[in-house]
Amino acid sequence: MSSGAGPTALRRQLGGRLRELRAAAGLTAQATAERIDVSLSTISRIETADTRPKGPVLAALLALYQVDDDVRRELTELHRASGKPGWWHPYRGDLPPWFHRLLDLEDTAREIATYEPQLVPGLLQTEAYASAVLAADPDTTPESVNRRAEARLRRQKLLDGPNPPRLWVILEESVLLRPAGNPTVMAEQFRHLLAVAARPRVNLQVVPLSAGVHPALGAGFTMLTFNVDQPPLVYVEETEGANYLERPPIVRRFASRLDHLRAVALSPQASHDRIHQLGRENP
Repeated sequence: MSSGAGPTALRRQLGGRLRELRAAAGLTAQATAERIDVSLSTISRIETADTRPKGPVLAALLALYQVDDDVRRELTELHRASGKPGWWHPYRGDLPPWFHRLLDLEDTAREIATYEPQLVPGLLQTEAYASAVLAADPDTTPESVNRRAEARLRRQKLLDGPNPPRLWVILEESVLLRPAGNPTVMAEQFRHLLAVAARPRVNLQVVPLSAGVHPALGAGFTMLTFNVDQPPLVYVEETEGANYLERPPIVRRFASRLDHLRAVALSPQASHDRIHQLGRENP
């Protein structure tokens, strides 16, 4: 897990703690809203981290829950920290707004498991590969491509810290067969995949084309697992947005899908051999 935490991750921690305090006080969300004179949706949005509570609202909640001074100081500091901009703030105009939350959540994830049927995931892309992918969008400018590629490389610092998250990447073999840029770009990307996969906290598996049509085939997704005080969630990206799925039954279904993918994919060693073979074909 990264040592830093972005605002979304900190809001999740704050919302979870406030939900626990409300439950310990024996109050429903409706009763809480009535007692501090806010709407029920406000309490819900605070507890699910959709919004950061204003200072007076936080103070009213802590008074209602009758917390001691230590808890008050802890949550007040958490509230203050959750208002700071994330590392991506300088790039916010170059990245879609719905993507900001994922960048924050990655910073406090204990494990990141991602399935990608289309492209090498952003966390593993080289600068040249990322630029080739971004330049394929006819609406982008060279300046935007450079800025977004720079942001992707900055995002990868997550894996370089003293306590990085465990990363489990499952790629469809078609990802490796789809050229991005010229053969030199692909050869560099293959070498980078092998280098990252050699790290002790990284697992990389390839689902071979010979696996055929399997039950997990479909849209890519990422599951993020946190410490015990934060429930896991699943990120599913779409063409013009993304869904952050947190309901336990849905998360369990995606966890089952990951288990199936790990089973049908090549072993890490066989995956290494396949990537190495493709790298030799792109000298």
